[in-house]
Amino acid sequence: MQEIIKIFFFFSHIFNGSLNVLSETRLQEIFEQKNATIQELNALAQKHFLRPKNAERMSTKAIEHYKKLCSGLSLIQKKQIISLFYDFGYISSIYPKNNMNPDIILIQGSTVQNMRERLMFLAKIIQKDVVHLKKETQIVFLAGERKLFPTETKEVLLNPEPYVLNLKWSSPKILPKDEREAAKLVWNQLELPLVLREKTPLFIEATKQQGETRAQTMDCIQLWLQHNIPQSQKKVLMVSNNPYVQYQMNVTELGILKAGLSDYFDVEGIGRSFDVNEDEDIDITIGILMDTLARVLYVKNQSEELKQKKNIKENL
Repeated sequence: MQEIIKIFFFFSHIFNGSLNVLSETRLQEIFEQKNATIQELNALAQKHFLRPKNAERMSTKAIEHYKKLCSGLSLIQKKQIISLFYDFGYISSIYPKNNMNPDIILIQGSTVQNMRERLMFLAKIIQKDVVHLKKETQIVFLAGERKLFPTETKEVLLNPEPYVLNLKWSSPKILPKDEREAAKLVWNQLELPLVLREKTPLFIEATKQQGETRAQTMDCIQLWLQHNIPQSQKKVLMVSNNPYVQYQMNVTELGILKAGLSDYFDVEGIGRSFDVNEDEDIDITIGILMDTLARVLYVKNQSEELKQKKNIKENL
């Protein structure tokens, strides 16, 4: 919590006047005592750090938001914020804490480029014997309804560089136009270790909710859980990439909690590093990190509220 407050302190100038969120007295107490509740931090984050609704991370609206958010910061302060996010685990690669024999591997859907990176990060740690696949280990791709971005061009779809092309793969007559179709292309297109290639993945294809521009991580998790009712505890390895590992792991755990299955799943999140160049587009980097942190706090707040309700119900 103290690390988050340190990050928030750099933006304290934009909190002034936010009396409808927290009083100036309470803000001062938080920054002096380094103590705040998840609810308080979440309230500040949702108002100030979250990118505009339905704006994709690299959309014009989102970038305008990032630039405005960072406009009152010096370059030294910006670099200090980046350093804190390094300490917080949002930038460097995250590997399994111990050698792991997962029962289920969840690969989070994303852009074509990100899905390739996630799959090949998994392939790399399997080749290094950090993760061991059992005969019964299940591979699950969590893909959601989303039209491919303009950056996910024909050239990007057909050329997996810097990764090696599976020589047995042939280009489909009709190229994917949606993330769900692209996930299947990514799996089939890449050269994978035999122990991974011989697996038949389960592709979860979530649809977007009304009013949303695309399916969300939670939509994918909830649809997956409908296909997976465990009879015993399962070790789950969730593959994403930074800065989204913590957020997507928290969403996965929240979905499991909502389904009443917390006793059955032990989730660990991993993923490759977030490419950071502190001299280029540092405002965008910080904006994405703060937006992601806001989403982490929102999910943690939801989890806390759900656990409190559960405890109250059990004590009645």
